Amino acid sequence: MNTLKEIIDFDKPIVYIDIEATENNNEPRILQLSALLVKNNQIVKEFNMWSNPETHISQHVLWMLKKRADFFSNKEPNHFVFNEFVNFISDYDQIVCFGNYDQKIIDYQCKINEKKEIKLIDIQNSFYCKFLNNRKISLSLSLLADALSIDNTQKNEHNALLDAKMLFKVVSYSLEIEKMENFEKIVYGELISPKKKNYRNMKHSRKVEESFLFSKDNDYVYFYLKINRTLKENSLNEKYISSIKFITKKYSSKGVLSKKIYKDIQFKEHEQDIVEKNIEWIFKKFNDIYFKNSIIISRGNFKDFLNYYEKKHKALPLYYYISYEILSWYVSNVMKEKQKDFINDDDFMSKLISRIRQKWNKTVILQNGVK
Repeated sequence: MNTLKEIIDFDKPIVYIDIEATENNNEPRILQLSALLVKNNQIVKEFNMWSNPETHISQHVLWMLKKRADFFSNKEPNHFVFNEFVNFISDYDQIVCFGNYDQKIIDYQCKINEKKEIKLIDIQNSFYCKFLNNRKISLSLSLLADALSIDNTQKNEHNALLDAKMLFKVVSYSLEIEKMENFEKIVYGELISPKKKNYRNMKHSRKVEESFLFSKDNDYVYFYLKINRTLKENSLNEKYISSIKFITKKYSSKGVLSKKIYKDIQFKEHEQDIVEKNIEWIFKKFNDIYFKNSIIISRGNFKDFLNYYEKKHKALPLYYYISYEILSWYVSNVMKEKQKDFINDDDFMSKLISRIRQKWNKTVILQNGVK
């Protein structure tokens, strides 16, 4: 695997960029384009322009940017902003971005403005994602900043200039880590920190009790739900549920197994009237016993559970969770336990939760100023 210094020549000027955009009919339009010129590891010049995309901007994008639609109406059009950007980078050949979407935007703008190709260095895929054996994990810039203990107070605000500065800091801090294996441990350690679930449509969510945020003794709940849907024999469109498998285990903050429920049901077609009753039973058990003040280790059809929750309560719960898949990678890549069925090993779960808890408590203390 290439090192950072093999991908970027730090003795030469570097331009770090980030773009906020909107897209209609596969035509990405610029909303904000920002760039930093860095020499000798110092920012020497900034470029930042908002733009009128001259197309519809969705409410979701406006909400992320914390802007109203009329904010963009008097801004310069895309072609003007892009030409200014091209002038800014004209003397430099190292243009660094995070993720391949920026390249898609640049390619589109080069095409419609008849400019020669601008090749970006996608540092996310060419370097950071190489740490992970499974590329399905979303290794965000915000997560890397948290892992490297970089001030990331703006992580809930989408702003291209702030993100370009964050990208510069993340790359700079990464250079200071001498051993690759230490960097992997830092990143994986951040991946197993419990994350709070956020929904795009916040009007359907509920607030988490503040006491939960300050608690150091949260339970950990493993949730596995598998709903098997099979086509009916005489229909190509209608589906029915043929089986439900449900496993949940509750561990104390010290990793001690306290409760376990296992349910495996096979349904025949004429028994479909009792499917709803079983889903109701699963929902009630989990909601009443496990959901409150627990960190969820989610696996399987957890979205089915949430869909049922929303149907029942006309709302969605806010909760803290850790992906079972990410825990598996942590066990394999950091703890070096290959092919381990850790959920069914009570001693190992105690050891694993002690690691998560240590990281989690540190995060809570930092976020809330608790001494």
